[in-house]
Amino acid sequence: MKHLAFLLFMMCLLHSGAAQNLVLNADFEEHEICFYGINSWMEWYVTDWDITPSADYYHPCNAPGPMTVPENLSGFQHAQSGQAYTGTIIYAPPWEDENDKLHEYLIGRLSEPLQADSFYRVALFASLAEASQIACDCIEVLLTPDYPPVDSPIIFGRIDAAPQLTDAPLITDTVNWTKVCWIYRAKGGEQFLTIGNFRPNTEITDTVRLPFNTTYGIRPVWTYYYYDNYL
Repeated sequence: MKHLAFLLFMMCLLHSGAAQNLVLNADFEEHEICFYGINSWMEWYVTDWDITPSADYYHPCNAPGPMTVPENLSGFQHAQSGQAYTGTIIYAPPWEDENDKLHEYLIGRLSEPLQADSFYRVALFASLAEASQIACDCIEVLLTPDYPPVDSPIIFGRIDAAPQLTDAPLITDTVNWTKVCWIYRAKGGEQFLTIGNFRPNTEITDTVRLPFNTTYGIRPVWTYYYYDNYL
């Protein structure tokens, strides 16, 4: 058992360029159009990704405007890979969001279903946006054979589901990208991955309050992460 645990741990640390990445458009480079306003409908122009309800897409081609790279309405960050990345609100404290409405998700597709009892490494890079006034350990991943249980793509709200991948680190770094990695034993047939926070706001206890950013801190108190390069 110890040897297996060590092997799985090393799978997270090491990355082989020859390994197949099953996440389609994993670094968000493939897109249909550029957008010069505040883009609330990422699924209209980012290939193989959906969102609920209004995750953001950042790309240099969106310039001039608030959704470009590296500087945008949420902060300043270069892409971890390529030119593009995404961003979502993942948490707001209960006194800011008592009805669990400020939950945004990214919904991606896999190129083929996962095989039962096989082990897969699931990894992504995250960076806290300067607009955030609080950080949390909220990044979670749900893997499903069917499209996740979303009431409506245009309604803010928490997806009521139990993600398999949890216990991500609390990320406060706004300068660098932090790698978040899990090892997942598949049940078989999973074809969608949904990234976000699935817990009620009242259950989030591991948080860090941050100083107000005078350049980007014009929003309510919430946690906003940039994401890039799913592995």
